[in-house]
Amino acid sequence: MRVALAIAGKELRQRIRDRSAIFIAFIAPTLIAGIISAAFGSGFGPNPGDVHFSAVVADADHTPLSEAFTRVLHSPQLKGLVRPLRTTAPDEALREIDRHHTDVAFVVPSGFQAAVNAGGKATLTVIGRADLSIYRDIGQAIATSFTQQISADRLAVVAAIRSGVRPTNVAALAAAAAQQPVPIDVADRGLAKHPVSGANYFGPGMAM
Repeated sequence: MRVALAIAGKELRQRIRDRSAIFIAFIAPTLIAGIISAAFGSGFGPNPGDVHFSAVVADADHTPLSEAFTRVLHSPQLKGLVRPLRTTAPDEALREIDRHHTDVAFVVPSGFQAAVNAGGKATLTVIGRADLSIYRDIGQAIATSFTQQISADRLAVVAAIRSGVRPTNVAALAAAAAQQPVPIDVADRGLAKHPVSGANYFGPGMAM
């Protein structure tokens, strides 16, 4: 034990006398963090308030339900996030993605509303650019929220019918259910209010 303490004391005294240790421990990490911060800019990663992307809707169904999805993209809640453009054919939407004229494409197939009304499987396709996967994920979240609202409306109508509502009032019941938002929603919210600079991100790590 005395040998270990002697070695530790010798190393500590050497570090204190050696001024290069101060440079290595404090000055060098600060300089390197400053260089990295200048290379990456003032912010490390995108500011959530600056995220916005363009989207196209290929509506092959041309029904009130498909038009409702287009209105969702124009809603005040998505204002500043999505810049929607209307298209008419899935092939055109794919060309917009391939040419990098848009970031996300939503394809509403023919028979979408009929499948929903019949209680069958209805598919809403989201296509995104490979180099901008974050926008594809956001588009998928928007489409998922819309389909979840449809499922909730359909469940509400079925529950009302089984409880004794007359079938002649199904259309009015469905319209009323569509006006009600999903009662439970899960949202991811970041804790950071300001973008993290390169110096703040790399400095402590390099010092340690």
